Amino acid sequence: MRNGFSHRTKTIYDAKICRFCYVAGIQSVRICKRIQRRSIRFFRPALEWGTRLCRAFFRKRFRILRRELRRVDHGFSIAKDRIQQAKKRGKVPYIAEYFKVTGKSVVRHKDLLMRIGNIAAPILAVIALVFTIHFWMNQEFGLVLDLGGEQIATVESEQTLERAADMVNQRLVSDAVEARDAVAFSPSYRLSIVDKNHYATATSLCDKMIEKSGGIIEEATGLYINGELMGAIKSNADLSYLLEGILSDAKGGDPTAKASFVENVESVSGLYPAEKILSASEVKELLQGSPEQIGSYTIEEGDTLEGIAEKFQVSLEVLDTSLGGVSIEQLAVGDQILLMQQNPLLTVKIVKEETYESTIPFTTVTVNDDTQTTDYSSVTQEGADGKEQCVDEVTYIDGVEVSRETVSRTTIQEPVDKVIAVGTQKKEEPVIQEGVATGTMTWPVPYTHRVVSTYQMRWGKMHNGIDISSSGIRGQSIVAADGGTVTYVKYHNYGYGYHLMIDHGNGMSTLYAHCNTILVSPGQKVAKGQVIATVGTTGDSTGNHLHFEVYRNGSRVDPLSYVN
Repeated sequence: MRNGFSHRTKTIYDAKICRFCYVAGIQSVRICKRIQRRSIRFFRPALEWGTRLCRAFFRKRFRILRRELRRVDHGFSIAKDRIQQAKKRGKVPYIAEYFKVTGKSVVRHKDLLMRIGNIAAPILAVIALVFTIHFWMNQEFGLVLDLGGEQIATVESEQTLERAADMVNQRLVSDAVEARDAVAFSPSYRLSIVDKNHYATATSLCDKMIEKSGGIIEEATGLYINGELMGAIKSNADLSYLLEGILSDAKGGDPTAKASFVENVESVSGLYPAEKILSASEVKELLQGSPEQIGSYTIEEGDTLEGIAEKFQVSLEVLDTSLGGVSIEQLAVGDQILLMQQNPLLTVKIVKEETYESTIPFTTVTVNDDTQTTDYSSVTQEGADGKEQCVDEVTYIDGVEVSRETVSRTTIQEPVDKVIAVGTQKKEEPVIQEGVATGTMTWPVPYTHRVVSTYQMRWGKMHNGIDISSSGIRGQSIVAADGGTVTYVKYHNYGYGYHLMIDHGNGMSTLYAHCNTILVSPGQKVAKGQVIATVGTTGDSTGNHLHFEVYRNGSRVDPLSYVN
């Protein structure tokens, strides 16, 4: 404000003087009370001795006083008779006799009246002094604020005025010169006896100060996000309806979902500059924010919408908008997409329970057959997945899942193990050449044939390979399922971690993910069964295992259809 608080230095100086007087007055009262208590304790023996002395001193005078009182009583009897006789003679003799008797009584008993006055005067003086001290000690002092010659409020201290001034500055956030001029003011204050029950709060004082500015101020409800004023709406009901509508839309029609804002959102009713008052539609548009580019991405081999969304921590809806309706399959490797995201001012947090059925993968068990060679295997019992009903409490922020907690798991159908008989007799292996595919695939982890997760829907999305794991598998060898050329070797701190892909040259490719170490390099030719990596748990992994995928003509297929 250009003129508001222009005499700030003088105001602070006056405030310090007022504060000094205020504190000095309070301290004086406290010191007087302390002196009073200590004086009573110190002078109590002297007072008791003085009391005894006064009793002895005034005993004789009280006897004289009693004699005088008897004379007064006798004189009243005589005066009464004389006044009654004068009354019979008429009103004038009655009045004359009344004043005559009164005058003689004062002259006759002047010594008594003097004694009474000498005793009563000090007593009355002490009573008046005690009453005065008690009166001032029980008074409440405060500051009376005046603005433009008019008293606007009474506050307890100058701190209330300072807080109210800060609130004025916060509410009157404006770049318009007219708005600053309209609310320019400099209230004055004076120390006075006040009723402490009528102290004004900083909020009410702020409203009065703005009201007295005589400018472009209106009653409205301000929307504050994390303490910052975004705008104001005249109707509090309209603002509440707008905020509730945002939460309701985020629930997506789920009545059991719980919606809340991540930011600290407050609605504060009060007085605001007219330029800060918006319509409900304008506030809604303001809260939606503006779209901004959050990055660009070049399409790579094997990319999926889910993988790109996870990498940039955006929802699939945002990715669909960025693609402009083009599917991921229509894009070629090397194409670049611009990722655009709406940047709303409010972030909505949704907590809801999700119930779904999940497959319990069956376990593959191998049984040795001593009558067959090592290249023999036969399924003696088909496996069957089990089913369980899962209930999870899922937390979403702006549609992106940020956490998931298990509420319950109920088994609906138990899984049935798949039993495979394998031969144990060694046979002479044919010579295998590097980079040459044999047309058949061998098991990629000689250490174990235990499959812990198959090619199927898992946790609401497709699991595009098989997971091979067992106790002690970390660091065990991973071999090439067939001969071919290493297409690429990559590392991500998310997703597949250390992984590589081999092109077998016959339309078939294989991928090996979550490796601990990789022992080959891009372009290297490898033979079937050659050690290419070791088992680990890099990337998005919950334990040591090999994630193994098989591609046929560029599309993922079930690996168990190609390896035993």
